[in-house]
Amino acid sequence: MRGKPLLPMLAIVFAWSWALALPAGAQTDVECIGVNDSTTLDAKLLKQKLKGPVGNAKQIAVAATAIPATGIEMPPGIALKYAARLTADADDGHFCCWSALWIAPDGSELKAVSDNGKWMVAPLTQKPDGTLDDLRATIGDMRCDGQGKLVSDKERREQDAPESMGRLADGSWLVGFECGEKCDGEERASRRAHRIRLYPAGKEAEGQGLAGAPLVPKPVPVDLQFQPPDRGPEGLTVLDGDRVVVFSENYYYRPPNSQCGATKAWVSRKAWGEIERPTEWEDMRYPLQRFASQAADGKGGETCYEIAGIARLPIGTDAFVILERRFERDDVMHVRLALTNLAELRAGIEPKTIFSRSEGKGLPQPRLLLDNFEGIATAPIPGGAAIWLLSDDNADADWQKPCAAGSAAEPVGCQRTLLLRLDYLPDADARRQGGGADALAPQPSRD
Repeated sequence: MRGKPLLPMLAIVFAWSWALALPAGAQTDVECIGVNDSTTLDAKLLKQKLKGPVGNAKQIAVAATAIPATGIEMPPGIALKYAARLTADADDGHFCCWSALWIAPDGSELKAVSDNGKWMVAPLTQKPDGTLDDLRATIGDMRCDGQGKLVSDKERREQDAPESMGRLADGSWLVGFECGEKCDGEERASRRAHRIRLYPAGKEAEGQGLAGAPLVPKPVPVDLQFQPPDRGPEGLTVLDGDRVVVFSENYYYRPPNSQCGATKAWVSRKAWGEIERPTEWEDMRYPLQRFASQAADGKGGETCYEIAGIARLPIGTDAFVILERRFERDDVMHVRLALTNLAELRAGIEPKTIFSRSEGKGLPQPRLLLDNFEGIATAPIPGGAAIWLLSDDNADADWQKPCAAGSAAEPVGCQRTLLLRLDYLPDADARRQGGGADALAPQPSRD
């Protein structure tokens, strides 16, 4: 989600999108030729190949400037491994707007997608002092939509923005696309909907993976389409057995006298490859935490976190970590990481906060470590899990003024591309709470 004012919610037509694999080496000046979105599968159309573009891939150098971590206090059970600001050449429009993140299980590689339709692959290494090394990133376009049409950056931002991603066991990819301000349309063929697309396994450099053409997807929940414009499938992760979890950014359910309520989530009852109909998803609700406003104008009141991403937690059963954020006036930012699992979510048990931080004007912590985090990924480490956070600088949006790298006079409210690694060590958290299994027991549900 890009942070602009919302339009009223509009009903939009549910559609599935597909096409067969894109041949390696396709040229970027060839228009896409594929099948139209439809609710009826046509075997002949499915045999058509989607031509061009894979597209426009290039390698760029990305500088990783360490953010000084001295004196930054972390909560028990959390260690800040590194924090870096990522910058590329100011004239390189490829490097911006990263909205979803994946990290290899051994922490050696990063993959990301942006909400203006780019993919990125880069090795991850650290310097001898433990800070993040500069990246040599390969970046390309996700240009073809499910209707077999080229999609411009502007169209991608307004109508068909990648916002979340997850990797299936066979190496293929699920990408959640959010319909933005232009969700409506008078003609059925012109309408777009929030959706999930499937991309093939393989290497992006060979025209596969995130650079490939969308494949035949599985049915998704019918009400996934009814999320508000610009508030779509912000969180997506894959659990053991290829079961898929999808979180809406803020598709609210508001009980009486509740300010925040809950947002919708869905979990597949079967492995992704076995889903045959939209009813094979379980509908859930995730409580949105409210807290006192800390805006510098002092007007008080309460505000609510919103979902920015989710990632499978490599410890526990059916567990995942939720990235939540909130912006307030005067450049005040709030970020929270919370843990839950399917059993606790079904039972209405309060998610466990493992990290929360607020920064901005008038607060004890000025803007330093926090930004517009949208990407989250995890990997196993001894005794716990590494958690990476990647922020979206919104540099391609007309209304956004990105931060000027290296400038001491950056505009208030500007957004940067940051990559953080936090190590979560639950045993240390348990000792802080008194030790033993009871220290990790879930907390009772709130009213």
